[in-house]
Amino acid sequence: MVKEVNATNDRNEQYLPAKRPSVIPEYFGSVIAVNGKAWPKHRVHRAVYRLTIINGCNSRFLALQLTSNGSPVPPFNVVMGDRGFLDEVSTQNHLVVGPMERYTVLVDFRVARPGSEILLKNFGADVPLMRKKSLRPCGDGNKCDRPTNDVMMFAVDGTVDNSYEIPEVLPRPRPYPFDRPVAGRRIISLVEGEDRMDRLTLLLNDRPFSLNAAKDLMPKFGTSEIWCFNNTTPDTHPMHVHLIAFKILHRVAHGRHGKRRKIPADKDERGPKDVVKVYPDMTTCIKTSQFDLRGPYMVHCHILEHEDYVMMQTFTIV
Repeated sequence: MVKEVNATNDRNEQYLPAKRPSVIPEYFGSVIAVNGKAWPKHRVHRAVYRLTIINGCNSRFLALQLTSNGSPVPPFNVVMGDRGFLDEVSTQNHLVVGPMERYTVLVDFRVARPGSEILLKNFGADVPLMRKKSLRPCGDGNKCDRPTNDVMMFAVDGTVDNSYEIPEVLPRPRPYPFDRPVAGRRIISLVEGEDRMDRLTLLLNDRPFSLNAAKDLMPKFGTSEIWCFNNTTPDTHPMHVHLIAFKILHRVAHGRHGKRRKIPADKDERGPKDVVKVYPDMTTCIKTSQFDLRGPYMVHCHILEHEDYVMMQTFTIV
């Protein structure tokens, strides 16, 4: 699990700034920690390793890549997302992971030289993510010299292990959870504004949070639906739906003069998920698995400060 902290000189963690505001739009720490340890070092053989990456940061979108001085570096072979296997292996040099997104990747350290040090770097900024294309990988005009650019180090020894290979085909669940016919379609708008004290508010469908679901958020038991998140804010939001898994269908970019362009899901997103990156000036559509338990559940942004202020709504399966 990758997290971040604001480390103080006495090794304590500080969340609130000195002025103690009543609302914090986002939180960005000064140090990246992996499994509770800052900038760890892990020794690996020249073999294929499975890494499960969980973004446990409050607000930070991790933009990950492997780098080295002088040694070839392996790519990320993405095999699983939040809720299961992808449709096929997705080989990526860079991987963008939103808050509480999970990825399982296979990394083949056999391409690295014995004695080399492979660095896992984060080339994301210490500010909210706006557009994915604004990210610049390390070495591409980005020095990556901030403390939050360093995640961890892999020290490659000389032992070679050929007992495992990257699979060519991934398992597909039976029955496939997204083969059911669609019973309905809903639009959920992401809206940013200010309260009467000029503090930031972040809302879904321009409504304050309520434990009682609105009539437009009551899917029927045993059905599957298409939900489209329309992002009218300047930031990217990792939207999380409780209970169900979903499949990302596509994104629709809102261009000038009303022009719209449909964009397919990224290859590393083509599998069962429960968190989706909803980019600004886009509508992101998902198809849910079957609603198979009655009762109230939550849909919310997984930037924790946005969830608190209050980009969250109740949906009730009836």
